[in-house]
Order: sequence, then C-alpha cells, then structure tokens
Amino acid sequence: MINVIICAAGISNRFGANKLLEKYGKSVVLTESIRPFLEIDDVEKIIVSANEDDIELYEKTLQKQGFPTDYRIAFCTGGETRTESVYNALDYLTDNANYVLIHDGARPNVSVDLIKRVIAKLDENVCVIPTVDLADTLYTKDLSLKDRNDYVLAQTPQGFPAQLLCDAYDDWFEEKKPFTDDFSLVQHYRRYATFTNVKGDANNVKITYRQDLNKVLTGIGYDIHNYDKVPNNSIPLCGVQVPANKKAIAHSDGDVPLHALMDAILSAIGEKDIGHMFPINDDKYKDISSLVLLDSVMDLVKKKGYIINNVSIAIILEKPKIAEYIDEMKNVLSAHLSLDKTSIGITATTNEGSGLVGSGDAIAALANVSLY
Repeated sequence: MINVIICAAGISNRFGANKLLEKYGKSVVLTESIRPFLEIDDVEKIIVSANEDDIELYEKTLQKQGFPTDYRIAFCTGGETRTESVYNALDYLTDNANYVLIHDGARPNVSVDLIKRVIAKLDENVCVIPTVDLADTLYTKDLSLKDRNDYVLAQTPQGFPAQLLCDAYDDWFEEKKPFTDDFSLVQHYRRYATFTNVKGDANNVKITYRQDLNKVLTGIGYDIHNYDKVPNNSIPLCGVQVPANKKAIAHSDGDVPLHALMDAILSAIGEKDIGHMFPINDDKYKDISSLVLLDSVMDLVKKKGYIINNVSIAIILEKPKIAEYIDEMKNVLSAHLSLDKTSIGITATTNEGSGLVGSGDAIAALANVSLY
C-alpha cells in the first residue's frame, strides 16, 4: 500500500501570505494539491505535515470540500525545515505502507497521470523523481555557459520504498544536514538504492510568488472635487503641480486622479476606500500630500504580497490643458508604484461643457488598476 506525505508547514515568506489557503481551482491551493491522490486506489493514507497553528484551519478547509475525515487523511506538526517536517510525518505511516510519496502542498496542478507514472516505477529498492527538461539557456552565476541538456528540474511527488526512506531519515536525524528535497537526502544516505526519473509535467509548478497563481486582481476608482477660483495657483495632478487659477476643495491636497487610483488599488485588494483609511475628521490628514497617502496604500499592498501590474487613469477637466505634464506624472507614479512607465497610462479629456466639470468648477478622474 501507499502512504502520501504532503509538506504544508512553510511560512510563505516570498508569497506574503499563507499561499496554501489562496483560492485555486475548485477550492484553495492545499486542497487541490491533495485532491488527485484521493483518486488513486492504492493510496491508503495522506499525512499533512503543517504548522501547529494552521492544522485546525486546514482540517476545516478540507471538510468544507467534502474530503474524508476518517483515518485516510491525518495531520501532524511540521518542523522548522521541510526535512524536519517529513521526518515528523514518518511516525504516522501505516504499518503496511510499502511505498511513500512526498509532495509539496504548494503544487496544486499535480495530475493523476503524473502520480501514476511515479508509482509505476516504484520497486522495493527503487526511488523515483519526476523531472522536466530546461527550456532556457543555462549559465552559472559567473556566466559560464552550461549545456542545458545535461540538466533537469525536479518536481514532486517523489516516491520511495517506505523502509528505505525511514532508514535514510534516521541517519539524517543523527547529522541534520540541509537538503532541498527528499530525493537528494535518500541519495546521500542510501547510495546502494536505484534512483530513476519519470517525465514530469510543465504545469506542475510550485507556487512561490503571487504571480505563480496566474491570478490577476483588478479594481476601479472614481473621484470628483469642486474648485474654488484662486488666481495664479496650481493644482496637484498625479503628484505634479499644474498651474491653474483654481484650488481643489478638499481635506487633503485634493489630488483627484491619485484619489481615484488609491480607491482602485484598495478595491482590488479587498480593502475599504480612502475615506475609511484616511478619514476627513482626522486633522493629521489636513492638506497632506496625496503622494504620502499613496505610499501608505502601497505599504498595505506590499504587506499583502501583491505587485502592481498595470495602471490606467482618465483625468476629466476643461482647463488647464495638461498634455505637456503627463510624462512627468508617469515619472512620479513610476517611482511611487515601483512600476515601469510603460505600464502606466494617463489620458485627459473634457466633459464637453456639461455639468460642474464642464463649467470648469470641478475635476473628476477614473482609475483602473491590475495587480498580481
């Protein structure tokens, strides 16, 4: 019989949040990484090695998906490293386990066919790893060219005879050497075993960064402010002071396109609008530069692990004409959004004389943003 160990004790530093609970396919990353193994008749038990604080939440997540709640899926407390997590999980193997498959909880695209290819190669002395060929040119860090045909990329699930795996991990426990995967560990401690590979799957990627999800968030923002007539003044547009005989009526500096942009960003990441984040009854925001507010919004974006992908802003006003300032606006936004200018679009239009905007007594802006 076959037991499966799912490695799910990582802390997702590079992702910026618990990536295993990110929505993916029918559910979330973790459940989709487990689901195909339940379709294999010879899989008797699946052991999820997870952080102690996450186990209850993971259990509830699996239950919502209708996963079996009996002995077939069990949880154990992981360790500080992947190797420690696997070592802990070995105590939960069934007595009649002949083989063990070890899989990354962050590989939700694993297919039943790939799992079966690994299983088909297993024997009492054979360890199996799925690999994929390199598509890119390969260099070392000192720019020495390598023949990519001599190299492959490792994937999971990796398969092992149960007793051989346990014995290798017992030897590892005496030394605690670092290893990046289980195949290399067993190769080190059980050189007499037979090591072979099977064809991997290019879709079987490991989720490390948010862009690995191929998930794009979008948001829309809108803002409008009335103007007071003030001779020889200037108005802020995307952080650039544009000469005008008017002044925005606002609690902050009244940078309308930036306000629309911030609302678009906050909407995309599921947060409340700038009125909640920077309330007008708070004096510390009186006359504050909207670029300072944008920086605070971007801090929240980074904290959640997102990256701005594209920005589009439409500024609607009669006067002044702003075409000559748009390139400077893009430069300012590029610096504050950590985004290339080519991914920033700013257009200007009039309201054809209609309403307060058309009369020159107000300015409006629409913004659209995408993030991953």
